[in-house]
Amino acid sequence: MVASLSLGGIAAIVAAAFWALLVLFLILTLRRVNRLVEATTALVETNSERLTRLLDEAAATASSAHSDLDTLGDVLGNVRGIVGTAARFTSLFERVILGPLEKLIAIASLLSRIARYGRHVLAALVPARASGPDHEPDVAGGSWVQDDGVGGRAGVISPEGALTFLLVRPASDLFLWLWNLERRVEFLYRPQFDRWVRPPLFALLQALQNARRPNENLQLVEERMLPNEEHYTRAIIDELAKFTRENWLPGSAQRFGNTKTLGVVRGELTVLPDIPKHLARGLFAEPRTYPAWVRFSGPGPFAPPDLEDLGQCSVAIKVMGVQGTKLMEDEVSTQDLILVSPASFVTPNIRENAELQRWVRAKAPLGYFLNPFRPHVTHALMQLLYSPMLASPLEVQYYSNVPFLLGEDQAVAYSLKPRSTARSKIPVRPSENYLREAMVRTLHNGDWTFDFMVQVQTDSHRMPLEDATVKWPERLSPYVPVARLRLPAQRFDSDAQLAFADVLRYNPWHSLPAHKPLGNSNRARRQMYWELAELRQAMNGVQHVEPTGDETFEG
Repeated sequence: MVASLSLGGIAAIVAAAFWALLVLFLILTLRRVNRLVEATTALVETNSERLTRLLDEAAATASSAHSDLDTLGDVLGNVRGIVGTAARFTSLFERVILGPLEKLIAIASLLSRIARYGRHVLAALVPARASGPDHEPDVAGGSWVQDDGVGGRAGVISPEGALTFLLVRPASDLFLWLWNLERRVEFLYRPQFDRWVRPPLFALLQALQNARRPNENLQLVEERMLPNEEHYTRAIIDELAKFTRENWLPGSAQRFGNTKTLGVVRGELTVLPDIPKHLARGLFAEPRTYPAWVRFSGPGPFAPPDLEDLGQCSVAIKVMGVQGTKLMEDEVSTQDLILVSPASFVTPNIRENAELQRWVRAKAPLGYFLNPFRPHVTHALMQLLYSPMLASPLEVQYYSNVPFLLGEDQAVAYSLKPRSTARSKIPVRPSENYLREAMVRTLHNGDWTFDFMVQVQTDSHRMPLEDATVKWPERLSPYVPVARLRLPAQRFDSDAQLAFADVLRYNPWHSLPAHKPLGNSNRARRQMYWELAELRQAMNGVQHVEPTGDETFEG
């Protein structure tokens, strides 16, 4: 019995101990679980707060995106409105401009066909007339046939005729209006066009022109006089003198070409050392620095706002302190160098130039280029390629277009190229004198320099002396720098300094014999420039002044 109780007690004690241990284990386990639950609860609360912030940020982003979408919708609406307006403008432009222009072109084409088919009939009906340099076209008598000045007939269209007054002049006015309209958007594309498209197009036009030119088999530096050359020179002078008197009042007469003065600035022409010996002639014989007055100008024959001035510029450099015998006697210590921005001249010779001046005076230049009997379409296209809306006259490369002697046995062409590659942007809405203002800004900020270069004639046919529309190929003879033109920082836009241009005369024959002008265009310029300068300064009541470089101006 005692043994049984003892065993029962022991079993009870063991059972109690087991349950005690189990309870203790559960208590300890539950405490850990409680701590884990508390940690989990805290983590959930923390993540809940983060999630709340993320949801708030997402809501804000969604709201912003919605606002941006609304804004984009408004922009797209505006774009649709602009596109609609552009479409309406295009439609209006087609109805008002292109439609009438197409009809005008069709009428002109029809008249051209009629004139072409009727030429032989008219030639048979009109008796042959005397020819020669003294014979003038029978304009007053109403003749439909125009003598070309050397015994041929130029066709039924005359600058002074009724057809020109009724059709050609309005067509020229319309063309200039359309061109001025186009120039207002050139800031969008013209720099890229001039860089990538103009060079191959110009090369193609030059190739087409050269393919039609006969080879005269001349020697290098050999000139050949045109028949009746003096007659054509006199005809040009007479036309330009009449134009000057008709279009300018006394006291305000301007040059016929290179008309609008953009600025007359001080400069220094420095002959470079170590130039090739065959180029070290005349002015370039030895390293030296000469003072210069440099005139930048628009093309003319009028002086309109820069945007409407046909997109060409010229530069005339009057180098002073040049000792030696000169080809003209009205200046004793100067050497004039005259260049223009187109790479080729508008007319091949003075015979064609005399004809062009008649059309210009009639204010119908389109008649010269599109005359079906003597067209000059290639020349017109080459001029248009080099008639962009310029950003600054200082950022343009200039060409002489006509040749000059260098020494005694070689002919050269000139070019003036800016050394800096910096280029201004074409203004979206240019002012009346924006080209002068661009020059003012540049020369206010610092100096500006050009390389003065020469190109030696190496092929008498591909590099002619008597045809100014041919650009000498640089692959046959590259330009070589022989001098440097520096324009120091300065102010030049005072009224007194601009008026200084009126007393100056630039003439390529203000020259050393080593730089004698060559070719028929240059031969005509001697008398032409002198007489027209005399007329201009007489009308303005000013005297010709040979400058020294020491001139100062108030303002």
